[in-house]
Amino acid sequence: MTPELRDQKKEHIRVVFNSAIGLLEAGNRDAAFDALNKLLGMQAAFHRIDDELMEFIKLAVDAFVIADHPELLRAAQ
Repeated sequence: MTPELRDQKKEHIRVVFNSAIGLLEAGNRDAAFDALNKLLGMQAAFHRIDDELMEFIKLAVDAFVIADHPELLRAAQ
C-alpha cells in the first residue's frame, strides 16, 4: 500500500472514530456502536494486509471502549 493511500485510510478511520465518539457523547449509543462495528469491519479488512492500519484501528477501538467505560482507565492506573 502506498503511503498516500495509507494516509487516506487513516483519515477515514479518524472520521469514523470521531463520529462514534460524538454519537456516544450525545447519548446515541446505538449509532455509536454502529460506527464501532464499522471500525471493526475495517480492522478485519486490513488483517494481514497492513499491520500499521490494523494497529491504528486497534488504538481507535480501544479509545472508544475507554470513552464508553472510563472506569477501565481508572482501574488500570
